[in-house]
Amino acid sequence: MGDRVGFSKLFCFYGGLLHDIGASGELNIYSTTDIHTKRHLIYDHTVIGAKILKGLPYLGKLSEFIKYHHEHYDGTGPFGLSDADIPLGAKILYIADQVDLILNGKKITSSLQEKVRNWVKENSGKTISPELRDPFLELAGTVQFWSDLEDRNLDYGLERIQPEPLLISLDEFEIIAQAFSRIVDNKSKFTHEHSMRVYNTAQKIARGLGYSEIMLKKIGIAALLHDIGKLMVPTEILEKPEGLTPEEFSIVKQHTYYTKKILLQIKSLQDIANWAANHHEKINGTGYPEGLTVLSQEDQIIAFADIYTALTENRPYRKGLSNEAAIEIIAKMVNRNELSADFFVKFKNIMLLVS
Repeated sequence: MGDRVGFSKLFCFYGGLLHDIGASGELNIYSTTDIHTKRHLIYDHTVIGAKILKGLPYLGKLSEFIKYHHEHYDGTGPFGLSDADIPLGAKILYIADQVDLILNGKKITSSLQEKVRNWVKENSGKTISPELRDPFLELAGTVQFWSDLEDRNLDYGLERIQPEPLLISLDEFEIIAQAFSRIVDNKSKFTHEHSMRVYNTAQKIARGLGYSEIMLKKIGIAALLHDIGKLMVPTEILEKPEGLTPEEFSIVKQHTYYTKKILLQIKSLQDIANWAANHHEKINGTGYPEGLTVLSQEDQIIAFADIYTALTENRPYRKGLSNEAAIEIIAKMVNRNELSADFFVKFKNIMLLVS
C-alpha cells in the first residue's frame, strides 16, 4: 500500500509489525476481538502504543500513526479526527489491520477475497479514506497479494519487502530495551518495574567489578531484556497468586528459551542474548533452559541481580525483604551449589557497600 501511494516503506513495514504494541502489556488479558471492537480498549491500546514508540530512535514518528490507526475517514473514530487530519500512515495501517481481522487466519478462498474487496468498496468514504480504495483494489487483483497473506508464506513475503536493517548505537538500543522492558513488566502486576530494578542492581554489581562503560551498557541491556521471553507466557499463569502446577511451571521456565530466541535474531547480540537468557541457570546443572554448569561472570551478574531484585521488591502477596535478609537467602543457594561461592563473595561485598 505504501509503495502504491508513495508513502515510506520503512514506516509501513515497522508500523505494521508494531501497530498493536500497546496491547502487549497490561491489556493482553483482552482478546484481539475485544481490543479491536470495544471503544475504550481501542482508545487505550493506541494511546499506550504511541507512548511506547514516541521516544524510540528512528521509529519515533510511528507514534502518531499508531495512535490514530483506528481513526475513521468520516470522523467516527475514537479521537474524532477525519479526512486530512488523519496521517496517511495511520490510514494505511487502518485498512491493513481491518483486512487482517476479516481474514482472521482463515483459508483465503476466492469468496473470502471478494468479501474483503466488497468491504473496502462499501467503507470507502466512511471509515476508509477514498484515496486508498483504488490502490488497494489494484493490489487485491493480484495473485501475489493474496498468496503473501497465507500463513505459510508470511516469512517469504516479509523478507521480500523488508527495508535495509537499521544500524543503531548501544545508546540507542538501550532506549529501545527500556521501552520493551516496560511492556514485559506491565504484563503482570506482580512484576511492575522488575526489569528496571534488575538493571539498577546489575549496574551496581558491574560497576563494583570495574567494568568499562561499553560493558556496562551491554550488561544493562541484558538486564532490561532478560524477561522478554515472558511475552510468550500466558498472563493467567504469570498472574496466578497461588502456587503453580508442574505443567504451569514448565511453561514459565520456557521464557528463558524465548528470551534467547528473540535476542539472537538481532545481529551482534550473541553475548547479550546469552547473559539475558542464562539468568535461571545453576552451576550444579539444575537450572534452565539448558542445564548449564559453567556460567560466565556476566551470566552471574544478571542471575544474582534477578534473584536479589525478586527477593527485595514488594509483591502484591508479600513485602520485599531487607538487603541483609536477601543476601542470607542467596547464601543458602550458594551452600546448595546452585550459585558460585567465589562470585557470591564479590556480590556480597558490593551490595553491602552500596546499600
